[in-house]
Amino acid sequence: MLQMFQTVSQWQLLPGVELGNSTVKVLAKDGGFPREIRDPVKRHIILAQPPQRIVSGILAGDEMLTELVSLDRIASITYLADDPGISNVPNYYPGSLPRNHGTIEEYLSLQADLAIVAAYSNATSVEMLLSTGIPVIRFANFHSYQDIRNNLTTLAKALGTEVQAQRWLLEMDSRIAEIHEKVASEARPRVLYYSLSGSTSGPGSLMDETINLAGGINVIAETGLRAYSRISPEMAIALQPEVILLSDWNNKAGQSARDILLNNPAWQDVPAIRSQRVYSLRGAWLTSGSPHRIKGVEEVARLLHPQRFSGDKG
Repeated sequence: MLQMFQTVSQWQLLPGVELGNSTVKVLAKDGGFPREIRDPVKRHIILAQPPQRIVSGILAGDEMLTELVSLDRIASITYLADDPGISNVPNYYPGSLPRNHGTIEEYLSLQADLAIVAAYSNATSVEMLLSTGIPVIRFANFHSYQDIRNNLTTLAKALGTEVQAQRWLLEMDSRIAEIHEKVASEARPRVLYYSLSGSTSGPGSLMDETINLAGGINVIAETGLRAYSRISPEMAIALQPEVILLSDWNNKAGQSARDILLNNPAWQDVPAIRSQRVYSLRGAWLTSGSPHRIKGVEEVARLLHPQRFSGDKG
């Protein structure tokens, strides 16, 4: 394998060190290469030239790479990229491109010269990966659209494809601005994102920001709960949402989560139940950590303000 990188500090993991985000610094005066990656434990690797054997170990990486580099620079993507239930790019990658499960053996056998991981990746595999000296881009946060911007920008800087990333982010921001223009003058309905298991999302989550960008008010913000939490049915009812967005991935034969809620006597005085403004969400954007997430803002905005999107395709 062509040695595309060199270490500038010793590779011995320190016990108890908390992993963080990778950052990238451009060293070349002309804006090209070499570039420096500061890895998740704050050590440094120099990329002498753009990586040519990129291995994505996370679905967000699979999605980001579609807009950043050509296929010949990608050595492997995750098996999740092929699942239309959770992936926004299920038909993009050819079957001949190796799929992986994010194991250290796969990164090594694929001769990766750049690995993409996240906070939810297998911690042991990531620690072993760091010890090999392979450059690692690790994303610690997927809690906001700013996190998505930051992550894409960091990856693009490591790949030398900042122009492509900026183009995609401008498109995302343009679509957000278009939504804002359509819903800005509308009354903001009180919205609950909920699953029958009690899972919900408060401030500090992508769903909370999605609801707000789409022109709604997330009722969980009134409870003091943050990010991803669980609430009781009694609390959900007491919040009196005007719209309920259901996380309904496990819709099996028989009643859907929507039907169960609409027919539950305990919920009959909830405004959303009375008006039947209860919607099941199953789009792949729900799991996206890339700019594809904008599809979710558009979808939720259509549900909250159908009168403003009646002429749109979607």
